[in-house]
Amino acid sequence: LVAHLVYAGWQWFAEGGSTRVAGFTPQPNLLGHGAVVSAGLIWVLGGRRLGGLALAAAALLILVSGSRTAFWALLLLTGAWGLSLGSRRWVALALAAVLCLVIVWQPYILGRLSQALLLDNNVQARLQYWQTALQAFKSYPLGGIGFGHFGLYFDLNPPSKVIEYAPAHAHNLLLHLGAEGGAMAVLGLLWWVLGVVAVVVGSGAWPALTILLIAVVLNTFDFSLFSAWVYYPLVLAVALVLARRKHTEPSGKHTEPSARMPR
Repeated sequence: LVAHLVYAGWQWFAEGGSTRVAGFTPQPNLLGHGAVVSAGLIWVLGGRRLGGLALAAAALLILVSGSRTAFWALLLLTGAWGLSLGSRRWVALALAAVLCLVIVWQPYILGRLSQALLLDNNVQARLQYWQTALQAFKSYPLGGIGFGHFGLYFDLNPPSKVIEYAPAHAHNLLLHLGAEGGAMAVLGLLWWVLGVVAVVVGSGAWPALTILLIAVVLNTFDFSLFSAWVYYPLVLAVALVLARRKHTEPSGKHTEPSARMPR
């Protein structure tokens, strides 16, 4: 996370602060997505203090990446982290209130993130992708149109008044898998997600569940679950939960816990 921050910060300053940067990732959205999921993993592994530092680093990375979806996910993660502070949560609430006042007073500070609620061409283009993905699923419900073919299908079956041709994906994980892989791919994803949720909830590892919810938010408006920057931190968080279950005695006492979990 620190390496990302240094390199992305250098890119941002080199471009005069007017361009979205990607850091070590292929594109800016993945930088923002990876930043917020990694911050959640650090919270799970290192506790509340390190989690707070990771949140600050992730906020800076999301600012220079301009990822609006990651911005909403960061708000969710920050809220969950604030609730974990116990009696000190009022400090986090006070800081959040001050930050909100500053943003309302000077919205330009957020850059592209200040447009998170606008229905601009970017958002309207995603609505067209969703519409076409749903159309593809209805036409080929069992096996889909084939993986890697969504962009071609979109160009061959464009909606009226197309905003952008040849999309790389449908900007929604469930719709994209439904379009390219059909019901089999959707059922496989749901089986995996529900299995992970059952393990995490059964272990009472709510911070890890928060990371899973963040991944859901990110992949509702984009397609980044299978990116290494998102998938590996999520898998590591779940692996930690499994390791803690393995080191739990029948009486419920931990023997040699591998990492601390936030209280």
